[in-house]
Amino acid sequence: MAIISPWAYLPFHIGHSFPLSKWMGSGSIGMILIHVFNMTCYFAEHWTNEFPGVSKFVYDVRLHEYSIFMMLSFFYFSYYNCGDNQSLVRNWFFATIVFMGVTTALDAGYPKPTAAEQMWAEENDVAYVVGHFIGHCWLFVMAWHVSSTVDISNGLKKGWIGDYIKKTVKSWDGAEVNPFYTLGVSLLICVGTIIFAVSVELMRAANGGTVPFFPPMCRAVVSEQDDCTFMGITIPCFKVFNKDTVAHFGMGLEMAAIWTFVITSLIGLVPLCKIVDEMWYSGNNNWNASALKIACALYSVETAIFALIRYYWGVCKPLVAAAAVHNLCEWGIVLSISTNYKELEKYLPMAAFFIMFLVTLCICVPNLFLSLGLEQSFGIMLDFGMPIMFTPR
Repeated sequence: MAIISPWAYLPFHIGHSFPLSKWMGSGSIGMILIHVFNMTCYFAEHWTNEFPGVSKFVYDVRLHEYSIFMMLSFFYFSYYNCGDNQSLVRNWFFATIVFMGVTTALDAGYPKPTAAEQMWAEENDVAYVVGHFIGHCWLFVMAWHVSSTVDISNGLKKGWIGDYIKKTVKSWDGAEVNPFYTLGVSLLICVGTIIFAVSVELMRAANGGTVPFFPPMCRAVVSEQDDCTFMGITIPCFKVFNKDTVAHFGMGLEMAAIWTFVITSLIGLVPLCKIVDEMWYSGNNNWNASALKIACALYSVETAIFALIRYYWGVCKPLVAAAAVHNLCEWGIVLSISTNYKELEKYLPMAAFFIMFLVTLCICVPNLFLSLGLEQSFGIMLDFGMPIMFTPR
């Protein structure tokens, strides 16, 4: 039996949500999410036995640690929307950092790393329970006091970071003027993705092969590397569809893959043949005038090939190469929209060279997982680049 009734903590978990989300606006999605976050933590911490599934999820992903980001955003936006009370917010911020640091170092109230330890502490450790209760009182008083100074009636002020982003975005000329700017930003994001992936692998090794802050449903689950055979060609792969174990749906899946291949191929080939026919009979060899149509047609045909490879060969190096060519088609579409003919002739060969270099690198890399990682990291460049290019400013 818990030393302090779990019901004693309910007002705190409910009461924290309103002041901590005041800067987001009443009834906002952010406020609702903070309510859900606080109540989830409440059930995990104080009703561990009654809600084992919730507790397991919270402690497996270390959900409590995300509260740090919530607190930082709360203090940041409170500081810039509190009028002349910035010294008050600043003092509370430093005091809260010291308080959380001391309680964490002394293990006097901060949530335990596992559900079992939390449950034992709630039932047997008086010092921990007292510290935990005092922590809730501190957070409650601090949040309400700081939020009482916040005024967003005239709109939310976003502070120096928000002003800097707004100023920078307004200064962007877009891909029409400087495609290399967009390319550079996208490339930096991709390099950051690789650095993050390497960091995760290092943490996995340090934690015995697990990454506790990733929810289980977000972790990649793949079969062991196998050999896939299609049209007499056998290559190493990770099977996407285990056709041997889906007797009732195997034929349906195969027909769906073939149907996708046929229809998508026709969608691309028919317009492509029409474009070539028009250029042939008209004598107009200026392919730039039809660049967007050609890029869309090739994109459709390549998507059809991609679907067929994925079904029969699974996740393999040909699929990686197809994914890279898929990205090249997207680059062609974007450049056709955002540049003139002269710039298209200049930048499209650069994009093609980069993609071909990436395809060659992915095929030469002996490790299939590493090959997938390289393509995924750099293949998403356009996914970041398109919002940068076309977001209204």
